[in-house]
Amino acid sequence: MSYDLAFVPKAPGQDWEDALAAGRAAAAAAPDPAVFDRLVTAAREILGAVQVSPPELGDEESGVRLGLAAGRAVITVPFGHTGAAAREALAKAYRLGAVVERETGLAGYDPQLDRGLDDPTTAVAVYERVSAGL
Repeated sequence: MSYDLAFVPKAPGQDWEDALAAGRAAAAAAPDPAVFDRLVTAAREILGAVQVSPPELGDEESGVRLGLAAGRAVITVPFGHTGAAAREALAKAYRLGAVVERETGLAGYDPQLDRGLDDPTTAVAVYERVSAGL
């Protein structure tokens, strides 16, 4: 199980439910290699050493992973971190999410909070509550 952040095209005024449904319906295609390369560079700045296997990358220490396709992306953080490690993992995921939004033009969505990406503080509380229940 993981804490997920989804990235999909979202038109101004479009609600998240419609944007996510359209994102799921879109055919998966390979991402733009130049965009993926920029995301790898940014991920290394945020996460440190990352393992790269296009169209995915991940950090073994925190477990933060990014999967990218044309028109959608997902960042996952495995449950299990607590305290400072949980705060750090979610902060990294949200920072990487901001880069995904900037580089791809996709809108980031936190389904656990039912809102876009803004402040990971509430996300940490939800993450820790779920982790404690596992």
